[in-house]
Amino acid sequence: MIRAHAGPRAGLRPQTAQLLLACAALVTCVGARAAAADTDVRELGAVCDGRTDDAPALRRAYESLGQSGGAIVVPSGVRCAIGGDGVEPRSRVSLRCESGGGFVALPGVRALFRTSATLDDWSVRGCDFDLNGVAATAWESSGAERGGARWEFRGNTVRGTPPGKGDPLSLVRLDCTLASGPCVIADNAIFGSGSPERRDTCLTVTPGGFIGFNTQVLGNWIQGCGGDCLEVRRPGGVTANDNTLVRCSDNAVDDASLNSVWTGNQLGTSGEGAGAVLSIHDTIGNQVIVGNQLTMNPRSSAPAVHAIAGAGANVAGLYLDGNYAARGVFLDSRGRCGGGTCDGAACDDDGGCGACGGHCTDFGAFDHDHLANLIVTGEIRIENATNLIVQGNVVIGSAGEGPSSAIRLVNPRGGRPNGGIVVADNQIGKKTGPRSNLACIEIEDRGGGFAGVTISGNTCGPDAALAGAGAARPTGIRLTGTPQTWRSVLIANNNFGATGAGLIGFSSAKVLAETHISGNVGIGAGDAPSLADALHAAGASRVAHLHADVVRADGDAPAPEPALTLSLAAQRTYAVEGFLRVRNADARTGLALDLGAPAGATASVVARASGDGTSVLLNGSPATLALPAGDAAVSLSGTLTTGDAGPFTLRWAQGRRSPAALTLQSGSWLRATELP
Repeated sequence: MIRAHAGPRAGLRPQTAQLLLACAALVTCVGARAAAADTDVRELGAVCDGRTDDAPALRRAYESLGQSGGAIVVPSGVRCAIGGDGVEPRSRVSLRCESGGGFVALPGVRALFRTSATLDDWSVRGCDFDLNGVAATAWESSGAERGGARWEFRGNTVRGTPPGKGDPLSLVRLDCTLASGPCVIADNAIFGSGSPERRDTCLTVTPGGFIGFNTQVLGNWIQGCGGDCLEVRRPGGVTANDNTLVRCSDNAVDDASLNSVWTGNQLGTSGEGAGAVLSIHDTIGNQVIVGNQLTMNPRSSAPAVHAIAGAGANVAGLYLDGNYAARGVFLDSRGRCGGGTCDGAACDDDGGCGACGGHCTDFGAFDHDHLANLIVTGEIRIENATNLIVQGNVVIGSAGEGPSSAIRLVNPRGGRPNGGIVVADNQIGKKTGPRSNLACIEIEDRGGGFAGVTISGNTCGPDAALAGAGAARPTGIRLTGTPQTWRSVLIANNNFGATGAGLIGFSSAKVLAETHISGNVGIGAGDAPSLADALHAAGASRVAHLHADVVRADGDAPAPEPALTLSLAAQRTYAVEGFLRVRNADARTGLALDLGAPAGATASVVARASGDGTSVLLNGSPATLALPAGDAAVSLSGTLTTGDAGPFTLRWAQGRRSPAALTLQSGSWLRATELP
């Protein structure tokens, strides 16, 4: 038998006994508080029979737990009905639903849960929000929630929006503007009505922080929204990874944040009137878009990525790389209409003011952008770009009837040239029909002009596997319009072997005087000066051309390539140029290069690879050039001065011994042009 003691134990000082009793009381209180931390919603007064309005009981529960903090738990299979004015959450209270637990909307409710003040330290996990055919918001943050140990909206399901017409709403609206810690929106499933008549947005997020990426949108499934599937507002940016957004009737993503990262997402739209898969606008930060799959209903005319710079605004640091982008990419710098009946209105999609009259002024700009994607159909269209790199894209698919292009640079601005543009190492192989008029690259000048443009290392023409019966041969580069400004344009080392005309439209004296054409292969008939004529002005030219693939393996010592051998005169200086098409089975081997030259010759030739742009200097000893995996292009440029007369040849091999073969493809060439 345990004997109860009314007073202190023998041998204990009174102070010690009092301390032990106080500790025991503290342990009891702490234990009671821990037990109260997770509280069944029914113990807090909710009926949860799916019919009775439990909103008053839930409001009281939040008020009672808001002082000490804790969690409201909805047990498995329990459904609490919410009507009237809904429920207002409080700080330091989390809401958690066990499997199958959740909430059902009653007719007339506008929002099941809605905050009117800033919340601190809260979360919602695992809840099923059944909107039950009611036009209501499941969770709405109208105050800017703060971060903390439990800021997350995770593992919830929202469904049951009504079809048909009605005022648009956001099914879930989350605002973490003031959050100092991570705001996590993860693993939720949100289903819209599937009806484009309702312009509902499934998820609206206002990120926190003007720098950094404290708002994380991860692994969500969003489907069937009549408006945008996901809307991202200012001020901050999001990190959005591994989300699936499908059957969106407007934009899959409408992103107006300052800086965001989009990786590994599957995004798609549906319907003829759908917007872009990823619409970015009025941002001044960094947008990183890598490794996403961007698809849409083929009847939609919208691009996969539409980056829009508003009037006077700027889109800076936009980086697109490794995306599967059906329907192409459109970088669009819009302006305001100056004059006319709509003075100050936004210009339309075609850069004009339509029936308003006037003309577009105060344009925005794109700055420091990068594109390297797989474009299945459509085009890469860029308006009003500065400091832009369009490199490493693969553009395939069908060209439409009439004039079309794979990469299009457009300048609609009068008197404001676009400059600092590089279009390099792109592979264009569109399917063409008998009525197609395809240009692999089109420069469309509406009066603004271009200054400082480099077009280099591109492969142009229909892939033999894509070209249909009676297919028209495309144009390599087509210039339309008469530029008022045209300065420092380089067109070099492009492969136009499958084109019917390499260059078209380069006919005015102003354009010809400022265009340097060098090292291109396969230029067909056109109204630009022929490559041979351009080279003849500098001196006699010798060209060697590889007509069949050459395969080498198990060797790392460069050996001569007989087909790429030229005969040079004594005591002459030559400009050396070349273009190598390499099929590399193993990127680890690289390409070993060397130059064989007559006795007494001195050479300084740079070999540069496409993709990562690595280079080596060839000046009398072998060097190994790193290559990307798969197909690669290597350009050669430099000078060579002979002593004696004799053969000049390219030597090559694997950079490191490997049984995986390295192929030098047909169409590779080497040229030496005597300098006066």
